Amino acid sequence: MVPGARRIPVPANLATGEAWALPIRLRYAPGDAYDLHCHDFPELFWLEEGEAVHRINGEEQDLSTGDLMVLRPDDTHALATRPRPGGQAAEAGFTLVNIPLRPELVADLAQRHRAHVRVWPWDLDLPPFRARLSPGQLTRLREWADELGADSSRLAVEAFLLDLLRMLCAPVRHRHKAALPPWLDDALRVFAEEGRLGGGCAAFIALTGRSADHVNRTVRQLMGCTSTELVNDLRLTRAGRLLRMGEMPILDIALDCGFASLAHFYRAFARKYRTTPKRYRRDHQVLARSGMW
Repeated sequence: MVPGARRIPVPANLATGEAWALPIRLRYAPGDAYDLHCHDFPELFWLEEGEAVHRINGEEQDLSTGDLMVLRPDDTHALATRPRPGGQAAEAGFTLVNIPLRPELVADLAQRHRAHVRVWPWDLDLPPFRARLSPGQLTRLREWADELGADSSRLAVEAFLLDLLRMLCAPVRHRHKAALPPWLDDALRVFAEEGRLGGGCAAFIALTGRSADHVNRTVRQLMGCTSTELVNDLRLTRAGRLLRMGEMPILDIALDCGFASLAHFYRAFARKYRTTPKRYRRDHQVLARSGMW
């Protein structure tokens, strides 16, 4: 705790067990600021829109839409709108969702799930956890937070936190089992989401923040394939999931997964799955209906 910082006690309805989390959506108007403080409880927050200045443990960060922070009880921080040059008030404020958590819940989750994630966001040996949410992730979190506002029981809060851990901290499941550096793991996670696959290798490499040569060397060394092969595998993995999970037309699946033509999709699909997309969907439906899993 930084000297002079205010310490906020556990809110009464968290302390009594009436609730296990207290989600709240806050709007900071231009010029607003919240003074330096820490807590007797863990919390997390993310920016739904706008930009903010975040002072955390003696350092200053710029936050913008989609930035998520996880704070431990002794993390000391303050938030303010971004000032304009000359010290005038910011042109616009920001909106964030803040979720204080009951302390024993995080400790209990750590015992059960810490070994199952690549990083534990409440780890005291690491800097405060920060993640950049994609637009799709931000939409999901907004919906989850609204649900949590209606039901803050232990079951609901655990479900929210486990979904959050799975979305941001679970290791990427890939046929190559090598441990991946966080920058590559994060890029794979975001790239595999809807709307990203069509960008191909160039979009994937841009997500990593590294040079193409560095990405290609790392992918080949750790995953045993080229970046092009990796991107195609991600596309085909998604195509297989869409074929199993719904009735989307095959042409729409090909386009959704980033294939420029149906012929290219059929050739690539046949190389990976040794069958056609139509037969793949039919065979999985037959197996499921027959109970022959």
